[in-house]
Amino acid sequence: MSAAIITGGGGALGKGIASVLSAAGWKVVLADLLEQHALEVSDELGGLPWKVLDVTKLDDVRRVFAEVAAEHGGIGAL
Repeated sequence: MSAAIITGGGGALGKGIASVLSAAGWKVVLADLLEQHALEVSDELGGLPWKVLDVTKLDDVRRVFAEVAAEHGGIGAL
């Protein structure tokens, strides 16, 4: 199964979505502008992978999508 990228993954809503998708068997990658927030949620959810991402910067989005696709065999949800 390909990965789900959770933008805003370091926030409360992102955490909830990541938790549900992870429990459903998805590979989940947290993405957030604030590294510390992503790291905290990752730790709370058992060490999910995470990326720093500024969704307002196209180069950042392209970089993260390429990394996640390469590391997890594709992107199935955003």
